[in-house]
Amino acid sequence: MKVRNVLWDNPHLIIDYLNTDKRLTQVEQALLRSWSKHHIRGNFFIVKHEPRFSVFFYIDEKVDRLRLYAVKGINSSISAVIQRKLPYFVDTVLLPVGNKIIYDGFLITSTEEIEIASPGELKQIYNIALMKYGLKMKLPKLRTKKTTDEA
Repeated sequence: MKVRNVLWDNPHLIIDYLNTDKRLTQVEQALLRSWSKHHIRGNFFIVKHEPRFSVFFYIDEKVDRLRLYAVKGINSSISAVIQRKLPYFVDTVLLPVGNKIIYDGFLITSTEEIEIASPGELKQIYNIALMKYGLKMKLPKLRTKKTTDEA
């Protein structure tokens, strides 16, 4: 966990790594670059499981917005990993991979004291966020650099 926390506290380390290790393909480099720029680290409520993804609810305090993300499991569905009653509060990092969102492999139960709304209030907030902002199915990704031959 310490390594994970250091990495996400300092995402520039990914770029530093890319600048020193030239063995990765352009696609792998673009993926890591997108993680350094477009990851979302924070506390989320897992509020719903769908067949192809789970819905993570996030309060983006930077822009005072509610966000809903469709997050896929890495090897297993999130519903198989989190077999608990929803909503479930976790600390994780969301990452772009192609046209989907995954998490960093850790769904950590937060030890923080949280004030949770009643299930009815949370459902109402969820519906407002869904209507107002929609469900984000993907995060921004960086494109691979074109070589001079491709340009």
